[in-house]
Amino acid sequence: GGAGLSLRAGQALCYGQSHSDLRGGGGLDKGWEAGTGARIGCTGGIAALSASPGHEPRWLIEQRSLYRLPSSAWAHELRTGLQLPMGGEQALRLEFRREWREDSLSVLSLGWLRYF
Repeated sequence: GGAGLSLRAGQALCYGQSHSDLRGGGGLDKGWEAGTGARIGCTGGIAALSASPGHEPRWLIEQRSLYRLPSSAWAHELRTGLQLPMGGEQALRLEFRREWREDSLSVLSLGWLRYF
């Protein structure tokens, strides 16, 4: 994360933020990479589909652009998702992520979240 700003628009919260990350692993060219750039997005709830206050489905759409080292190249990522509450401490999350870089990657995931 980093410095940023946000604006509430009805049920949505839209934001812009400076962003940086550091990754390591054998799948990376030199075993590591660092990135810096920005991300913008909006997130919000769908109150009309809520059975009780505070338990509405939530949505997210986010775009990131990071300049990566040591490859000296831009990487762009689009992420969108929907989170459905399942009681007070659980939720299902469906998310699609598309990354544009030298080797493009698309991921569709379904996750179960347990809060404790």
